[in-house]
Amino acid sequence: MINVTATTCEGCFGTLPQITLNAQFTVVATTATYFNSGSGNYFTMTKYEVTGIEATFDGEEMSLASPTHGDGSWLSYNNGQFTLGTVYFTFAGDNYASWLENDFAFNLVEISDANGDDYGQNIVINWNAVPTPEPGTCLFLAIGLLGLAVTAKRSKTPA
Repeated sequence: MINVTATTCEGCFGTLPQITLNAQFTVVATTATYFNSGSGNYFTMTKYEVTGIEATFDGEEMSLASPTHGDGSWLSYNNGQFTLGTVYFTFAGDNYASWLENDFAFNLVEISDANGDDYGQNIVINWNAVPTPEPGTCLFLAIGLLGLAVTAKRSKTPA
């Protein structure tokens, strides 16, 4: 699970529409043929495929959409951070896909117009993605700390 937030990048290109994205992405490392919408090319590689989204985009429910190109939506993991690849989504009940992308200069949200012809708004965003620890990880940490406390107490008790 990855907690994701995105907001309009203030001062990047004059006045841009304000957007707010709050999401949890479910990701799985998968080898597939993906499409990089930022560079317009296909590639086959292991990336973190986005398999589920629980999100709001400007207060409207956001859903994972089928990719318009390639095998799926994806993120990269570089230097301890999840970076944006291409993530297809719908929101506000629309039937056409919009997407998040990195075009190698900026992180962007591309909002398709009502025609669904890939022409619409292009908004530069501030992107933040932070992994959420799995519940099992927290449980093992708690058990380990409890074990250390018991061991420390026993070693202080005189024989």
